[in-house]
Amino acid sequence: MKLGAFNTNFQLSAGDQGMAVKVPLVISHEVGFEKQRLIANLIKGNKILASDTAYLKIADFDVKTSTKIALLPDSSGLLEDILVMTKANYRTISDRFLIDGDLDLYDLVILGTGCLKQYKSLEFSSEKLRKYMEFGGQVLVFGQPDNWRNDLLPVSIIPTQNRLAATDLELTEPKQAIFKTGYEIDVSALLQRINVNYFSYPAVIFPAEKIITGRDKVTLLSISKFGRGRFIYCGIPLLEMFGDLDTDAIKLFSNLINYSGS
Repeated sequence: MKLGAFNTNFQLSAGDQGMAVKVPLVISHEVGFEKQRLIANLIKGNKILASDTAYLKIADFDVKTSTKIALLPDSSGLLEDILVMTKANYRTISDRFLIDGDLDLYDLVILGTGCLKQYKSLEFSSEKLRKYMEFGGQVLVFGQPDNWRNDLLPVSIIPTQNRLAATDLELTEPKQAIFKTGYEIDVSALLQRINVNYFSYPAVIFPAEKIITGRDKVTLLSISKFGRGRFIYCGIPLLEMFGDLDTDAIKLFSNLINYSGS
């Protein structure tokens, strides 16, 4: 395994399927705070049988474990993978629980991209989610594909899927608490790194306080208040940018969960 100038060899015994490798923190600091490439080669004798590349970067990340999260995973599984890494206090709920379960057991309900495919009960859950929010519950919805029905939730969402450039985006509420709850975020710099390599999910949302908008004033980040609770929509390609180790995207993801669970 090679990381920057550090080269380390490990041996696999016959029959081993894999091994876990921890990169010492001292080495991580030695290579700096920029994204670093890690190359793993599988070698037998003097032949390379397989090779793979990963990336690492030092980034602060803190999700409150006191926040109890009910998760409706995205269709790709990426959202749950990230929550596992963060040690967030979450549980993946079933479609049946959405109808018969007690959402008040949770501080926050998260709906991942494309979750409607596995959660048909969303068609009958609008009133339940409304009452959940009125009594203090929080709902965080990540961008949805354009087959989403606008009457599924207490907030009307008409989403689209587009590849947006930074020039398409506008920050309308730069002092919003979401950008300061936990981590200070350079939102302008974050928006500059959104590009056509990512799919964004701009949407027409009502009612909503728009925080980040796209061309034609569609919404990419917004808050809607219901009684003591909140409904947050995020159509920014946050999870994909998280996967690319974008520091501000990682911080905003953390803030969204901590703000929603507060």
